[in-house]
Amino acid sequence: MLISVDKLAERCNPFESHCWRDLESPITKDEVQKSLDDEVYLMPDPAPNSSSVITGRGKHIRLIAWFVKHGWVDPIGVDVGIPGLCHVAWLIQDGNHRFAAAIFRGDTTVGADMQGSVKEIQSFI
Repeated sequence: MLISVDKLAERCNPFESHCWRDLESPITKDEVQKSLDDEVYLMPDPAPNSSSVITGRGKHIRLIAWFVKHGWVDPIGVDVGIPGLCHVAWLIQDGNHRFAAAIFRGDTTVGADMQGSVKEIQSFI
């Protein structure tokens, strides 16, 4: 389903919040723009447990830049929880780099696999 980038960004914005545990501060749009200007990207690794030579902040910046430049087809994974039963602190369960790219590009919607309360899910459409 397509959901509003702005509505999701109000609750979890990778450029304003700390979503990557290996970083001390959020990635900035200026850092992503510099990576794009310098044409420095990191293609997503299809093997989730493989090791990359590039780690930390540079890895996240270059992944976001890759998605800004090349796009993606996989929906992000979002869990909105169930009010009164299950609270989810960070809604994006898979796809922070792709979502950051959508924000950076100014996309109005993003494809998402949604989980949780139907009423909460409808608030993102």
